[in-house]
Amino acid sequence: MVKKNPNVVNGEYKLSEWVRLFTAGAFSNKWEMEDAGYYDWWCSRESLFTRFKKIAPKVVEIAKSPLIDCEKTYVFFKNNCPMVGPLYDSFSICDIETGKVLYWVGHLERGCHGYQQGGWCVDTRVNGVWSHILERVKWTEIKKYFQI
Repeated sequence: MVKKNPNVVNGEYKLSEWVRLFTAGAFSNKWEMEDAGYYDWWCSRESLFTRFKKIAPKVVEIAKSPLIDCEKTYVFFKNNCPMVGPLYDSFSICDIETGKVLYWVGHLERGCHGYQQGGWCVDTRVNGVWSHILERVKWTEIKKYFQI
C-alpha cells in the first residue's frame, strides 16, 4: 500500500508545504513550473520562470497572513493573456477541499486592459459576491490588506 502524503490534498500541495518547498529551493528551474502550480501560460518557459521568480516570493509573504489558513489552502499561478494589453501574472489562494478561489492576486502591467497605471490587484468574495478589493495599488497596500 502506498503511504499518502499528508501535505498533498486532492493533488495539490497545502500552502504550508508549498512555502516550505519553495524556500528550500524547489521549483528552481523552468521545467518545474507545473510542479510549482502553473497550469496556463502564454510565454516561453524562460520568460515564465523569470516571472515566477518575481511573483513567488509574494506568495510566501501572503502565507503569513492571519486571513489565510495555510493548512487548508493551496496556490496556483497563471500567466494571463488579455484581449487588450500585455501579458500579466496572477496567483490564486484556494480552499484545498472545494477548490474554490478565496483570493485572486494579480500584477497588471501598465496598459493592461487599457489602463494607464499598472499595479497589484486583489479580488475575493464579499457577502457571497466576487468583488475587487484593491485595484492597481503598490505591494505595500496588499500587505496592509492581508495584515502582514
